[in-house]
Amino acid sequence: MTTRFFEQIGATVYGTATAKVRQPVSKRILIIDDDPDITLTFKGGIENNNGNDGNDKRIEVYTYHNSK
Repeated sequence: MTTRFFEQIGATVYGTATAKVRQPVSKRILIIDDDPDITLTFKGGIENNNGNDGNDKRIEVYTYHNSK
């Protein structure tokens, strides 16, 4: 029902309700290695598989590499 309906029947309208949009579940993972090729391979594999199993779960992948 809309705000207009309630106003027509004489009800006081204090605010409106909005539907909550379902956001995908998001998890985060940090991959640390001294070789950038390793972190890039894992990141690519995980990100390519996001959403392929039919659910709305997502994994955000962050990488860090420090080769001295």
